Amino acid sequence: MMRLLSLLFILGLLSPLAAQNNTSIYDHFLPGQSYLLMADKVNLRQQPSLQAKVLQRAPIGSAVEIISKSDKQLRLKGITAPWYLVLYKGQKAFVWGGLLALGQESLQDGRQLLYGYERMEVRKEGQIESRQFWLGLRLVQNNKELQHLSIKAMGNLQTSLSFRLDDHRGLEQLEHIIEFSFSDGYCGGTNGMQTVFLQKQRLYALPPLYSGSDLPVFQHQYFVYPKEHQKSANLLIFKNESGEYDDATGQPQYDQQSSTDFLWNGRVLLPLKP
Repeated sequence: MMRLLSLLFILGLLSPLAAQNNTSIYDHFLPGQSYLLMADKVNLRQQPSLQAKVLQRAPIGSAVEIISKSDKQLRLKGITAPWYLVLYKGQKAFVWGGLLALGQESLQDGRQLLYGYERMEVRKEGQIESRQFWLGLRLVQNNKELQHLSIKAMGNLQTSLSFRLDDHRGLEQLEHIIEFSFSDGYCGGTNGMQTVFLQKQRLYALPPLYSGSDLPVFQHQYFVYPKEHQKSANLLIFKNESGEYDDATGQPQYDQQSSTDFLWNGRVLLPLKP
């Protein structure tokens, strides 16, 4: 079983160089749609080149409208993305696609959450060379950054990435729960979640959750919140389950089911003694 689980994690959590292809999530910004800049003082240039004249500088959170995608690409900090011709304050200019937020969420008080990939690092473990991508989450208000959080991403730029903003789910001293879900969409591929707590102007990253299967083996990690367990309002329960699906019935047969309690004190998660 442990060998199978080890194989599952090698297949799903590492992002081998050989698995990369020529398309990425940054190829899909649509003409006629507006997107937000997730960096500050972004240079908007006359041509799709770092040597081209700067026409304007735009602050973080500024909206630009996509006109078209350039054939030229640029690689910065391990991230490859095309240049885009955009419209900003009535002027046409080029911006590198890696500076566009992949998604954003507006809060009731005017704050914005912006996210996108920031960099890629090459790692080597024995003979296996893999890429570690980092996701950036930025809390912005009135075109000023309030806080920036770097998160280890799962998979690569072809891995499906989804974002969810929820309420506090019963945890006191917490505004919102943010969840990033990563999935390759196939058995043995990347499948996991990164959870972030938002409290006023502070972002706090929880330990990542890994789930997936390489049939018949499965691994499932998740949090249970106060709205679900109906216990203490500050109690967060971490569940870790693994095993195999029975060939005859299809039902899970567990070889591990563990539970760890944590206390949220408004600033950090503290493990509770059994």
